[in-house]
Amino acid sequence: MNKWNKTDTLFVLKSLAAMALALFIWSFFHQYQINENYLKMSLNEQEAKQKALQYIGSRGWDVSGYTYASNYIQTADDWWQGWNMNYFVETLADKDKNEIDRINKLGGNHRWALRWFKPPEIDEISISFTKDGQLAFFNHIIPDTLAGDLLPQNIALDRVKSFLKTLPNSDYVEDDWEITKKTSDKKPNRIDHYFQWKNKHHDFDGSTIRMSLRMHGSEIVRYHRWLAESEKLKVQFTTWGTIGNFSDKIKAQEIQKHIESISGVKSWIDIISVKKY
Repeated sequence: MNKWNKTDTLFVLKSLAAMALALFIWSFFHQYQINENYLKMSLNEQEAKQKALQYIGSRGWDVSGYTYASNYIQTADDWWQGWNMNYFVETLADKDKNEIDRINKLGGNHRWALRWFKPPEIDEISISFTKDGQLAFFNHIIPDTLAGDLLPQNIALDRVKSFLKTLPNSDYVEDDWEITKKTSDKKPNRIDHYFQWKNKHHDFDGSTIRMSLRMHGSEIVRYHRWLAESEKLKVQFTTWGTIGNFSDKIKAQEIQKHIESISGVKSWIDIISVKKY
């Protein structure tokens, strides 16, 4: 059996230093691992664009000569750029991956946001499909001066309910939805209507699945389905986000200290390695 020598000691020390560095990197980044469900996409950007163009054509809208733009967003309201908007669903689901996936599908999260516009004209069309291919949003912006019908609110509501049943991959069941808001706005040449519902069967500690439609005259120009976070959750999110911004600065300082410490260990090992045995 070979005797333990100083070369073996040097090898062990180097190995321990490498392990220390690996553990430090793992401890810093493991909390930011991505839920693999976020990466499972049955619809890429080009496929989403084709679905959107098909829907645009079915509505009789024309985007010839329009500028096209696309973006991929985590939630309906990516209003804090750079922050993890998945926090809402992950908190409500207590980080259960199956529940996260279910809430995301109900709320239309993780969606391709597609837009056709033609400056300086007001006319613009936006459509969003989720990564699973569900229509989550569309909006056709038209001028307020454009003429339209003068429908009473009850007639407009009946038309909207019929329309919901014709949406692509529609799972609309009228009894599942409670209307929470309805308004009418008289324009110079038409009456516009807005309706909003919440789903009766999905309440996540005060956060609910919402749906809305907007009608200009007799044309339905906007549809949206989303997760409406409770005020409590929003406050919690912004509080942790503010703390996170502060802690990021502290972490950066800590990383530098650790790197310097590890560099010190490496320098010490290097000194040992150059000694003559």
